[in-house]
Parts: sequence; C-alpha cells; structure tokens
Amino acid sequence: MLDFFDIILPIANVEINAALVLIIGIITGIITGLFGLGGGFIIIPFLTLYNLPIGVAVAASVNQMIAGTLSAFMANYHMKKVDLKLGYLMIISGTCGVALGAFSLIQLNKLEHGDTILTWLFLILLSFIAFITTVSSIRLLLKPAHHDDHHHTPKIFKAMPIKRHFDAFAGEISVIPIIFISILGGVFVILLGLGGGFIIIPFLVYVLRCKKDFLGGSLQMQILATSIMSTIFQALEAHTVDIVLSTLLIIGAVVGARIGVSISHALSNKTYQIILSVVLLTVACTMFYKKLSEPVDKFQYTVINDV
Repeated sequence: MLDFFDIILPIANVEINAALVLIIGIITGIITGLFGLGGGFIIIPFLTLYNLPIGVAVAASVNQMIAGTLSAFMANYHMKKVDLKLGYLMIISGTCGVALGAFSLIQLNKLEHGDTILTWLFLILLSFIAFITTVSSIRLLLKPAHHDDHHHTPKIFKAMPIKRHFDAFAGEISVIPIIFISILGGVFVILLGLGGGFIIIPFLVYVLRCKKDFLGGSLQMQILATSIMSTIFQALEAHTVDIVLSTLLIIGAVVGARIGVSISHALSNKTYQIILSVVLLTVACTMFYKKLSEPVDKFQYTVINDV
C-alpha cells in the first residue's frame, strides 16, 4: 500500500517512500519539541538504509532540525516558557565553541585516523552520560512522589563567581558552568555534526537542576543558531541539499514539534527525566553497536546532526 508513495529524489537520484519520510519527520519533530534534541540520530540511519549519500542525509537532517526547532521554540515562546537570558548566553558561548571546534578539526585532520579517535572519545563520553542519567532516574523511581518537583541547584554552582538570575533555575547561579557546557556543545557541532543537545541537556537537567519547562525553549535558541551556521556551510560548500527530501522532513518536523512541546509540558519532572535517560541510553547503545559492526579497516565516522 505504501508503494504508492514511492518517489525519486532529484539530487540523490534514489527511490524512497515519501510517506515513511513524512512519518520519520513527525517522530523527530516530537523528540525536538519534547527534549530539545535534534533528530539526526533517527533520520540519518533511516536515510542510509536507502543508500543515500551521507552528505545528502546530513543536509536534510539539518534542514529538518531548523524547522522543527523553530516550530518548537515558537510554541514555547507563546507559552512564556523560554528563558531568553539563558538562551542568549548559550548562543554566544556555543558560537565560541563552534570556532574552537573548527580550529580543533583542522588539527585533527593532520592526524592519521583522527576522526576515528574523535568518534570513540565521543561514544565513551555519551555512554558515561547515559549511565549517569540512568542511575539518576533509578534513584528518582525510588524516591517518594513529593520529591518529584523539587529543584535544587548544587551549592557549588551557586557559590561560583559571576552570578546571574535565571528563570530556568528559579534563582541566581554562576554563568561559568553554563558557558562551559555551551562551548563544549558548540565544539561537537563542528567535530561531529552534533547540535550539542546530548551533552548540554543532561548537564542542565541532572547537574544544574534546570526546570524542564524552560529547558527546551532556551536550548532551542542555541540549536537554531548553530544549525543555521551548519546549513550555510552545507549549501555553500557541499551542495547536498535535496529540496524534495528536505520539504517532506520539514513538514513532518513542524507538526511533530508542536505535539512534542504539548507532551513536554504535560509530563512530570520525574517522568521527563526517566524518558530522557532511556533515550540517551538507547542512542548510546545504538551508536556503539554501529561502530563495533564496522569493518576494522573502515576509518570513517557517521556525522549525526542533532541535538
């Protein structure tokens, strides 16, 4: 039945099912609206099953991420669930991280198999984060229900210098840890094509105790800025944007993002953190399996636009 929706993509010259692409766009849009993560970890593996060039898959994923993120941001903004001060700080810090990542990439390219080393370092970091978030979620499950909505930023971060008031933290907190994690997220945008969400979100939620209602909208500001920079690079340098594929993913992402935002605000903090830990653990296991299943002599990595 779905064969009726098969189409030929003009740039990749590959036959693909438009209905499935639209469904994938909706699913990734929901994830973007729910957590602020991009959907590249779903889109790119799906598209590569159709033997699409990785460049086309990456470009389509970035375009989808911009559309879904913008839709989710507008929904959060209308609900007054965006901490603009936090968002602007993350944009500036993330941009600095992109510049640092570009410099690091030049140095890594001089090393033999530098991309493989980088990928393994990221997988180890992601696995560590997934483990920590899973342990935190298990502890949450063991706590009484009345602990669910308590937000207490650790005192060490409140004691650091250069403190500012953020609605997302319901009080004053040092900008130093926020700047650090935003720069790190920006570095991964260039080095691995990641939006930084897999690093930034767990840190803000599990370490700084950011309120979930303000998390998505604030992070989406940074994702928009870094994704637009990445898209400009893709368009000017790679010429891999397939308008048909991108349009289908964008339509699905816009619809899904609105659904995701609604679900996000309906979830309790405990349920939100548990679902987030499951997503991170699943992504980490999937990426490890994919990397381990590669031939030994294959020294390349899959670029994933997220997060």
